Amino acid sequence: MTKLLLVLGSVASIIIPIFNQVRTPAKKNNNKNSSSHPLIDWFLISFGMKLPNKLSPEERTSIIGHLQGSAKGSWSTLVSDYFYLNTCEINFENCFLSLLIGRMLQSKYTKFTPIINHQLMMKAGLLMNLHDKSDDKYLKKLNQLVGKVDGISMFASEDLIARLTNVFEGKLIHNGITDGQNHIKYVELYQEFQNDYYGIVLNWRLLEIIHQLNLTYLEELNEDHEQILNDVQTIEKILDQKSSIYKYFELFVTIIDSKRSPNLYASLRGKVQNSLDRFKAEIEGLDLTDHEIYNTSDEENTELEDAPPAPPKVKPSLRAQRSLVASLGLVDEEEFIILTSCLILYFTSLQQPSQASRLLFYLKDSSSKLTLLGFTALVTLINNLKPTADEDSEALDILVKNCREWLNDTKLTDFMEVELRSELTKIVVNKGMILNGVEDETEDNVVINKD
Repeated sequence: MTKLLLVLGSVASIIIPIFNQVRTPAKKNNNKNSSSHPLIDWFLISFGMKLPNKLSPEERTSIIGHLQGSAKGSWSTLVSDYFYLNTCEINFENCFLSLLIGRMLQSKYTKFTPIINHQLMMKAGLLMNLHDKSDDKYLKKLNQLVGKVDGISMFASEDLIARLTNVFEGKLIHNGITDGQNHIKYVELYQEFQNDYYGIVLNWRLLEIIHQLNLTYLEELNEDHEQILNDVQTIEKILDQKSSIYKYFELFVTIIDSKRSPNLYASLRGKVQNSLDRFKAEIEGLDLTDHEIYNTSDEENTELEDAPPAPPKVKPSLRAQRSLVASLGLVDEEEFIILTSCLILYFTSLQQPSQASRLLFYLKDSSSKLTLLGFTALVTLINNLKPTADEDSEALDILVKNCREWLNDTKLTDFMEVELRSELTKIVVNKGMILNGVEDETEDNVVINKD
């Protein structure tokens, strides 16, 4: 009994000062039962002196609301939520929230690490074997992600924890993060799922995983990609195909498997056609006022019997509307580069070099200010395509220069390991040497910019 009291006393001597440090008077009243304190309940339940609590829908909503920013960055509230969750019955959602909040507390207060590290490890072990039984769509998908793809790796992602902490504190999403990629997509996903916290966590993590798979693909550019293809097949089952992240995923998958190029073409074509139809409907709807439409409708009703049948309208092709597509920006440069590069490799695999050469011509004007996906598409094309004419060599030489410029721009590639950047530079430089008449692909005397 004396040893137990000593243990409790030593733990309390660490926890209570931290709790007092982050506590604010305005948050002394919370939604939890005022007759008990989460910290006291945590001690009692941890030592088997009390049965676990049941997390009510109101308390669940309150905790998720705090994570979404309603607590206005009050860390004492988050500390209280953490200990309260650990007094609740064990299920996937409670373990997930406990792990997530615990990692945020560890990131904010290093003194928490020795206190809760063991408990977080236990929760992580449980999480891997728990099945979600709720009706929450994105919580179920998180359960699938943890069980089939990611394990507990998401809780080790410092960038993910930092972004979620920024949401909790009401700061800019990218505050303190310099990964250099996908900043806009993180914001787009936040706006898309801002009313569903689990949707934000899921899609931000999926975006990270796709980014990591992209880097792995570049590391293994000349190797077999069977494992990556297996991974993306599993991820595809989790993704919501109506979400904007699916479009990003579709671009990446087409790069590593050019056989899916027709699917990407059909998808982008459908997107462009729908956008054009909406644009034209809005423009044509502006031609008449409501009063004019009303009067015109009456006139049409009286003259309908006498009027000859109108000839059917001919819908112009996308090719005929190319200038309108360009002016409206319906296909961005990243999509254009990826689709064109993948179609070139697709037609090459079908032994249709004339089609591939015709498409290669359109890439000559591409910019060196590439995204990672755009670069990945071009370096895949450069690495696999053998020119069949002088015009092909000229176009490929331009793409080689664009890729070299991108690799040498540290502002665009600061997220990339030096070794990977050097290896990619070597691949690109070797291809440039071949295009310019140097046949030795294993040339080692190449100066690589490692800055």
